[in-house]
Amino acid sequence: MSLGHYPSNTLPTRFIPETLKRCLYTQDTRSKRRLLPNRYEFLAYRLLCNGLEAGDLFCRDSVRFRRFKDDLRDDQRWQAKDALIADAGLALLTQPIREHLAALERRLEGRMTEVNQRIAADENEHVQIIRRGPHVRLTLQYPRGSEPMNHPFFEQLRQVEIRSVVHFVHQQCRFMDAFEYILGGYVKHEADDRAIIACPLA
Repeated sequence: MSLGHYPSNTLPTRFIPETLKRCLYTQDTRSKRRLLPNRYEFLAYRLLCNGLEAGDLFCRDSVRFRRFKDDLRDDQRWQAKDALIADAGLALLTQPIREHLAALERRLEGRMTEVNQRIAADENEHVQIIRRGPHVRLTLQYPRGSEPMNHPFFEQLRQVEIRSVVHFVHQQCRFMDAFEYILGGYVKHEADDRAIIACPLA
């Protein structure tokens, strides 16, 4: 059953932002404010989507929108953490953190020494050494494209509006026929191709 069949005073409205209320209400013949159910429903879905993407809302039956806490072991099972870590088969988890950080530091120092030695020996073609007296400065050599940004071929083409390009593509493959109204069966008029083109381009 659509929301239009429910009395508007039974629908929760506290979540509607003040700035959008003027878009969701209209006045009837008796100058009384009336909630527009179609716009109300769209706003509810939009806010739900935003909340899920932001992590403010969660869905336990979803893989992507589950709470981070749902992927963690509860406190009772974590009491046997030594057995759980051993079952995972990852030696890194059993290594003390100070040893792991020390190993990473040694690797980083070795990489930095290797990079500096290659630069000093002029083996790194992307770095140029500039010496001015006792001062030494390093600059990066950025690759230069073999072709200009705008190829001469495109300068020969006539410029057209992008909506004309989209309309031409639609004539060739009818891709806009795949767009459907959110309300589905409640639509009483045909789709407007100009509006469909304008929405993605906007």
